[in-house]
Amino acid sequence: MDLPVLVAGGGIGGFAAALALVRQGFAVKVLEQSPSMTQPRAFL
Repeated sequence: MDLPVLVAGGGIGGFAAALALVRQGFAVKVLEQSPSMTQPRAFL
């Protein structure tokens, strides 16, 4: 598919949604407000 999708939130739910959409053929971008993956509880 040619529809871009934006997922707001890089937690487990955001990444699960992004993965499901990519598997369906969507171009997905995940945004997370945390500036770094090294912060506690950031992303997963």
